[in-house]
Amino acid sequence: MTLASKIIITIISIITVLAILAGVFLHVVKGFSFGSGVVKTAEGTIELEGSLSEIILDADHSEITVKTGSEFSVSYCVPEALEPKVELKNGTLTVNSHSTGSLNHVSLGNVHYDNYITIIIPEDSELARVSVDVDAGEINLNNLDVSKLQLTADAGNIQMDSITSNRMEIDVDAGNIEIRDSSADTMEIDADAGNVELFDSTIGTLTADVDAGNIESHDCTIESGRCDADLGNINLRGDIGDVSTHTSLGSASTDKKSA
Repeated sequence: MTLASKIIITIISIITVLAILAGVFLHVVKGFSFGSGVVKTAEGTIELEGSLSEIILDADHSEITVKTGSEFSVSYCVPEALEPKVELKNGTLTVNSHSTGSLNHVSLGNVHYDNYITIIIPEDSELARVSVDVDAGEINLNNLDVSKLQLTADAGNIQMDSITSNRMEIDVDAGNIEIRDSSADTMEIDADAGNVELFDSTIGTLTADVDAGNIESHDCTIESGRCDADLGNINLRGDIGDVSTHTSLGSASTDKKSA
């Protein structure tokens, strides 16, 4: 690794950390008072029955997990003011977790508490659409078959494993994106500050735009597309087709598609 690459990676890491902290402050901490105190939480599990074709989740700040399993449920542990509203109607599961305003009166000191929303759907589910929008928090997806996937995070990382989709749209202001063992006909990624890493995945058309961060693929098949990084390196490894690359400050390297 060259000295220039090391400097770029260091700058990107600093920018990403600062951006994530700023996002968390704006969406979570601003308005809180600090000191000794207890965060009152709401927790529970809602068992669901019925057909499912769409998931729409909108949350202020929580760690979000959507995965398949042997049950159909929504479980959560969040501050009381963020207790989610859950509704399953006409095949659409809607989960909303937004502050009612009382969070501004919470006193925080050296207090740790769980903050998560987990959706488990039947293993044979074939979804038309999944939309997850989080102000601050991680998004974790595992073993899903969905036609259209839309993920938005202002501050937080996105991790995906074993996802099959016709179209993926991923938008992150500050956070890293990691995708493993997945496939998509079309994948669009937009990240302001954060790295994009793809592992063992198959993509028809990839469009990735990163302001500050690296774009990397490892053992992936990518037919076509475009990767742009203003500040960062681009390294595409695998069976790479007609994919253009551009970086304003950084290096770009691409494996050629095998004959």
